[in-house]
Amino acid sequence: INRIMNTIISDADLRAIQNAAQKNKNDSRFFKKLLRKKKVVQDEHVPKHTVRLNSLVVLWHSILRKVVKIRIVLPGEADLKQKNISVFAPISMAIFGSRENDSIHMNIGGFKKELKIIKVISSRAQ
Repeated sequence: INRIMNTIISDADLRAIQNAAQKNKNDSRFFKKLLRKKKVVQDEHVPKHTVRLNSLVVLWHSILRKVVKIRIVLPGEADLKQKNISVFAPISMAIFGSRENDSIHMNIGGFKKELKIIKVISSRAQ
């Protein structure tokens, strides 16, 4: 996953994700990757329309050539049919902490893809 800009993570999301990561060795490894280049900020200082835990994200997916909606959740809540994607999935880690109108370029499985964040709806009061 290639990222150019630094992104943020709230202290509340950090604690929840860290607790989930401690339950699984692979998740713990992904947690360390997720934190790279993330600035931890207090929950109330997370800008509106930032991708965070439990956010519903509407994005343009260049490989699928369509708009998709996903919700970023803890691993125990992941359900592909409901479009609830684990925070440790590559797509989630790529967009976590980004904001509306950000474009993220990434490589997964040898494929280059661009994700353009169209809208972020947080389940938290903002």
